[in-house]
Amino acid sequence: MYILLALIIQKGLNTRLILLFILSQLMNKEFDGIRGLSLTDDAKALGFSISANKNYDTNTYTISLVANLQGTNPAMVAGKTYNIGFYKDSEPSKVYSSDLTVKDVNDKPYMTIENYSGFTNLRKNGAVTNIKYKMGLTRITSDEVELTEDAKKLGLTYDKVGEYVTGDVLLDNSIKDGTYEIGLVSKKDPSLKATMLLTFETPNSYALGSSPHTGNSSDIKLNSGQLDPNGRRQDPTADQEGEYDVILPTTPFGYRMEPSGDKLGTVADATPQTPQYTVELGLSYKRFSNG
Repeated sequence: MYILLALIIQKGLNTRLILLFILSQLMNKEFDGIRGLSLTDDAKALGFSISANKNYDTNTYTISLVANLQGTNPAMVAGKTYNIGFYKDSEPSKVYSSDLTVKDVNDKPYMTIENYSGFTNLRKNGAVTNIKYKMGLTRITSDEVELTEDAKKLGLTYDKVGEYVTGDVLLDNSIKDGTYEIGLVSKKDPSLKATMLLTFETPNSYALGSSPHTGNSSDIKLNSGQLDPNGRRQDPTADQEGEYDVILPTTPFGYRMEPSGDKLGTVADATPQTPQYTVELGLSYKRFSNG
């Protein structure tokens, strides 16, 4: 009789491994502690030790094989399966054992993603835009992955042959503002994924303000729900219109006169070199990657 268990450890990690072999009442008559027992060659090579404990209540033996497996042990070869166990010296063909497979610590599957379209932010301007990501799979197959939920919401597809996550997206109000996680995720292990973030925004981003050179506050007034155009509070939309009060400094004569000592300048003091006011109404807008 032998015992077979599939055990996997990773080379490069230090592991304390204990294998327990419990021998029933019918079998324990064949054993007397560990006398007459020997470890398999693989167990010896990996540094296992053997001990025995008898339970007199159940009349059974527990044979323990213990090893502190060092990741740097030259006897441990990545990809190799070892036969860990023991046998009676009188019956070397009767082995009680467990299979132990060693894998390299770097053998885990992983994925990569590259942004072929180059977009990280998209303005919802009504246009149809193609977004495209190149995927890379290592030690995991295309059948073992799926699109992220956000990629599915945007109607993207995964081309298993070319390894692209791609699709045409209509940039209208059917897409909610926000940041979407685009890419692939493992079906078995959601923590294994390759994704990039893509943000969609409504272009409610124009702003009006007076020029900072007029001496008034240069803080722009954004087109947002904080404004009260025409005295009514409104939520921002892509094409919101409204009237806003902007204070612009002016003079009746258009000259900027500097005082001379205690005397204030008048229009009579103006010369061709006297600077004149220029009153500006600033218009700014937020830049987006797609214009």
